[in-house]
Amino acid sequence: MGAFPGRQRVGVLREIPVLDGDGNPVLSEFGEPSTTAVTSWVDGALFEVPSPPDEQQGVAVTTSEVGWALLPINGDAIIPAVDDTGSPAPIPFFDSVGGPSISSSAWLVHDGQRYAMRGDAVLERDLRGRLDHVFCRCERERG
Repeated sequence: MGAFPGRQRVGVLREIPVLDGDGNPVLSEFGEPSTTAVTSWVDGALFEVPSPPDEQQGVAVTTSEVGWALLPINGDAIIPAVDDTGSPAPIPFFDSVGGPSISSSAWLVHDGQRYAMRGDAVLERDLRGRLDHVFCRCERERG
């Protein structure tokens, strides 16, 4: 990856499975896998919120704000990140079944605002086919 343009911090909030001592999912009393919310902080990201439609046109009223983020990624498809204590907490782009680990059920956090993902994250490549960045589109309710 070349010089990445971002200088912002973006949180990636995901629900991850709770595992027992043997690495198996812990199930609830209803047989559903238990999860816990984990936020990983990505530095060097780029996050933008384009002007909402009501500010662009002067006639439309919207209650949501759409944003997008570019997250840096290394050649091994790992997003460098830290946890709340500053310890390394890298995010592999691919989950255990080959899908994106930042899915439509995740949230992005920027400047104290929480944005719901609008679809899964996308792994982008440069013109030579090398991994370049992760693209995320998100939305939050304004109010």
